[in-house]
Amino acid sequence: MLFKTLKVFWITVLLTTPMIVPRAVHAQRDLVVVDVERTSPKPDGARAKLSPALSATKFGDGILKGSDNLGRPVIALSAEGVERVKANQTIKSITKELPVDWSPITRLKIGYLASDKPAIAELSAMGLRIVEDYGKGSFMLVEPVDGQISAALLDKLESNLKVQHVTAALRTKAIQSGP
Repeated sequence: MLFKTLKVFWITVLLTTPMIVPRAVHAQRDLVVVDVERTSPKPDGARAKLSPALSATKFGDGILKGSDNLGRPVIALSAEGVERVKANQTIKSITKELPVDWSPITRLKIGYLASDKPAIAELSAMGLRIVEDYGKGSFMLVEPVDGQISAALLDKLESNLKVQHVTAALRTKAIQSGP
């Protein structure tokens, strides 16, 4: 009898308690190719921290998935995110027609001042792991621990005072000659 009472209680609790689930879990995301302006002007004339592809990802609350052979970003966006990106003045075009040869992007290149380098602990707190640090060039390659270059991650990077510029680390390959 006690088991049956507890079972009824827990079923009632589960059915009547609202679940707190992140918005991204519910939102259906489509992969889109976005053609962005090569510069993202800021109103005050300052240089933007995020590259145009990353700005489009953040603006649409999306997840950067890759790029096509022209360097255009492939972004996972919800329907609302697509509409926000379309309304952005730095967007030339947006299409759901994916090229067959797009490549995944898993790393970011972070630029910083040589005198004010982001600490490993800071990057870890943002969910990043250092892949390679080019000390002489004042930039490093990082990748998200969870594997997603999301709008939330980009927001953290943009708000970090030590980060000067962030761009996607594109992988390139040499053109193979014919047989």
